Amino acid sequence: MLNRVLIKYKLIVVIVLAILIVIFVLQNAEIVSIRLWFWEANTSRALLIILCIAVGIIIGIIVPSSRKKVNSKKND
Repeated sequence: MLNRVLIKYKLIVVIVLAILIVIFVLQNAEIVSIRLWFWEANTSRALLIILCIAVGIIIGIIVPSSRKKVNSKKND
């Protein structure tokens, strides 16, 4: 019984998140130009925002883990 309730809860959360993502993409569908030195690309604003968030998450995972390793070496 608890398993069925948990599955229904997860399904509702996934559906709500999917709807929010669709709304986000539709509201940010405008094409923007990205220029970096001699390189230029055109992409949708939603894709650019999602890419920036993903890069930030990856950097956030990498930086604290390397800092913990340095601190643990100093304590030894």
